[in-house]
Amino acid sequence: EKPEYNGVQLINSKVIASYLSQLLHNDLQYAPFELIAMEQTVEETITLEAADGIEIKTGGIIDRIDSKNGFLRIVDYKTGGSPKTPVNIKQLFTPAEDRPNYIFQTFLYAAIMSRKQKLKVAPALLYIHRAASETYSPVIEMGEARKPKIPVDDFSLYENEFRERLQLLLEEIYNPQEPFTQTEHITKCQYCNFKAICRR
Repeated sequence: EKPEYNGVQLINSKVIASYLSQLLHNDLQYAPFELIAMEQTVEETITLEAADGIEIKTGGIIDRIDSKNGFLRIVDYKTGGSPKTPVNIKQLFTPAEDRPNYIFQTFLYAAIMSRKQKLKVAPALLYIHRAASETYSPVIEMGEARKPKIPVDDFSLYENEFRERLQLLLEEIYNPQEPFTQTEHITKCQYCNFKAICRR
């Protein structure tokens, strides 16, 4: 028996079907490859020496992991927004309205997976609504504006600096001598779960 859908469900079903079609189109262009995992939870323990040796867990859920030609690709799906091109690793840790936080997240996953297996890791951001384009590529790029961009297809070239800056950031967060202040970027408060607490 064919189910009956209301208006919202019909719209959602068409959007989902469109996304799936675009993903399959992108996969066809990338094939052949081996799908390793979907919705993979990863985590890593980091020791903060400056904070009395406290240990914290960091990580998250990787949307997809696949492998091809000796590389492990870490793929994070995005259904909205536009790809950003950071100048360097430092920009990922610099507070700003346009900070490329999606790339930060994907790089974190790449750093964790780099220590869990032997293959070289290639982080990728797949913007589903752009995947149907023949020229689209989920490869993350870095570089200055109006200059040739460098594809991040081997995370080992960036891992050390990323880890060093991540360690410094976490040390700062857990440092009781550092003032705990509200963000200067008010737009970030719009969807924050804690805005009622700080009365923004």
